[in-house]
Amino acid sequence: MTQGEQRTPGSVGRHADPALAELEQQIAQTREQLGETVEELAAKADVPARAKAKANDAATRVRATAHEATDRVTAAKDKAVGRAAAAKDEAVGKVTAARDEATGKAVAASDATHEAGSHLGDAAHNAGSKAGAKLNRVSEDQWRGTYLPAIVGVTVAAATGTLLWLKHRGDRR
Repeated sequence: MTQGEQRTPGSVGRHADPALAELEQQIAQTREQLGETVEELAAKADVPARAKAKANDAATRVRATAHEATDRVTAAKDKAVGRAAAAKDEAVGKVTAARDEATGKAVAASDATHEAGSHLGDAAHNAGSKAGAKLNRVSEDQWRGTYLPAIVGVTVAAATGTLLWLKHRGDRR
């Protein structure tokens, strides 16, 4: 080097050493790699952010499972209500048919007795009316005694099964 020349790191002059230039290039490359490595380690060391992400994932799965369970319970309830309504309609139809038949027979008996005498006709009519009223009471009693407890039982069983299923799923996690 002459007196007027100054060499700065990384400068390539007439008298620059090729080994020095290669060494400076390796240092720059190593610094870049070190920066990338530090960034990767910082991301891995961010434990609170990773824990928060895992907690959010778990919460999302729990919400999805709860929504699915709610849908299943709703479907089971709707199915039970549909069956109960069908059973009620069937029972009402049978009771109505029996009442109509009994009323028809009572009217026929009333007409027959009316011909025999008005006094006997009135008595038969009263008996027919009482029979129809009794048939109505029997059908209402049958509804209250048979179908209503069955509907309540199915509903309670569905709710109990759902609660046990949810508890069981909670125990496994």
